[in-house]
Amino acid sequence: MLKGFDSHGLNFYMGLTCRLRWHTEPVSEVLYRVAIGVCKWTLCIAARFQSATENWKMAAFILAKWINMPANTLYPYRYQIMAATLWGGLMLLFSPWARAQDVNYYDLQVNVLGLQSSRGQVVANLFFEGDDVFGKPRVRATHPIVEKSASLNFSHLQAGRYALIMFHDINGNNDLDHNVFHFPAEPLGYSNGFALTLVSGMPDSHKLAFSVGPDTKPLNITVK
Repeated sequence: MLKGFDSHGLNFYMGLTCRLRWHTEPVSEVLYRVAIGVCKWTLCIAARFQSATENWKMAAFILAKWINMPANTLYPYRYQIMAATLWGGLMLLFSPWARAQDVNYYDLQVNVLGLQSSRGQVVANLFFEGDDVFGKPRVRATHPIVEKSASLNFSHLQAGRYALIMFHDINGNNDLDHNVFHFPAEPLGYSNGFALTLVSGMPDSHKLAFSVGPDTKPLNITVK
């Protein structure tokens, strides 16, 4: 049994994370696995903040644990173990994952204008700025048409730049139909006031981009 531990807390910590022979009682297998995972993670984080001469000690500790070396091999590095845990805890506390709960989300209402009939439905494809608007959308929404009017809502959107393409799906097949010349056969509408003309060029996410944030107002899109 090792001697010289200066606190019961350190004794407990070493027994929990390393399951050393000198610990008075064995821990359960579940707690052991969880503790080892946390220990490995915190050590990997802490290694970034150690000097080059300390890195080999960290590596020695991890190696010793993985190959089940005797406790007295690990005891000289007990303070590095405690420092590693402290660094790991601080990194977790201030990491992007810990701050993720502070991310704000917003709703976007889209009003569809220019509908010539109440047949079928409207289909809206939402993209991030930078996406290929001819590819798969990030979010697709559909809504029935009532008295030549329709509104859609996109909820839980992070603040940022988006692009939207909408079409009147007259036959309700969820696809944009094309004629024999491969031009759209159903009315289309775009965000940011974009209109497809001979001089506009093809639509892309930058031309269609608009912002979602705390000051977001309902978006009106005309299909034609």
